[in-house]
Amino acid sequence: MARSNRTRMLALAGALTTALATITLASAPAQAADCRAPQGESCVRITNATQQVRSLRENRNGRCLTGIEPGQTREWPNISFNYWRHHLALTGYTGRNCEGNTQFNAWDGQWNGPDSRNYYFMTIRNR
Repeated sequence: MARSNRTRMLALAGALTTALATITLASAPAQAADCRAPQGESCVRITNATQQVRSLRENRNGRCLTGIEPGQTREWPNISFNYWRHHLALTGYTGRNCEGNTQFNAWDGQWNGPDSRNYYFMTIRNR
């Protein structure tokens, strides 16, 4: 009988250890992506403080920046620009894939940076 109680206690301790490890890993922040900008350029990070914008189109080559839900910050390590040579302008959309019929212009933001990780960053807000 003593052996079965000991076995149950060990099993319980093992389950608790596994649960704590899972919680710790799940709550750890995702590692930020390294900027892969060419020499003289910086990557893009945007914080979305609007309730409407869900995608952005950058003016330089028309790429749609997706995955920027309200309240989130998103980095694009593959999109870069030289702030002094070609200012990156963005168009906002309420749709998640830059659908033309969802264009939303009642927001603004200002580029800052680059930061120590070589990202220009902007917080977009409603006007």
